[in-house]
Amino acid sequence: MQFDLGGLDLGSGEAKHLELAVPVEGFEFAGQTYGLEPSDPIVRLDVARSVGGRHLRLRSQVGLVGPCWRCLEEAVTEIGVDTTEFDGDGTVAVPEGDDPQEVSSEYVDGDDLELARWLRDAIAEAVPPMILCGREECVEPAGGGPDDDEQTDPRWAPLEALAERLRSDEDSPRTN
Repeated sequence: MQFDLGGLDLGSGEAKHLELAVPVEGFEFAGQTYGLEPSDPIVRLDVARSVGGRHLRLRSQVGLVGPCWRCLEEAVTEIGVDTTEFDGDGTVAVPEGDDPQEVSSEYVDGDDLELARWLRDAIAEAVPPMILCGREECVEPAGGGPDDDEQTDPRWAPLEALAERLRSDEDSPRTN
């Protein structure tokens, strides 16, 4: 979805706040398909004009819907998006040796804002490391560190023995 920033007709120091429905495609992770709920999430787009360009802020809440990474049952993960971009208009001097395009948003071409792509990228960046359904057997146990009372997996024993040996070597005085 393209959005015409030029149609806002903002002067320096002016800002507009818009709420828009933006259609966004789903995702594929590890061969599994994940959709968005709603598929056309409402976003709040803030656009402010400054002396050197436009400041853009995008906020939204969506649910990522697809298989749990542990049990493959349906999982809904809430994703909050709050991201900003700056699109320089070329009137501000860029330090020598810097690329003037670095102060321009990759989502803006002239007055056209690629709103759907920006939102999709922001959602992708906010996806948690694991998508879990929330059922007790799928949720990771709290802690999980060496201080837990649970028994350590015996496969870690050789590494633990090596770590103990290295610690004792560090503690013993060295003679040269």
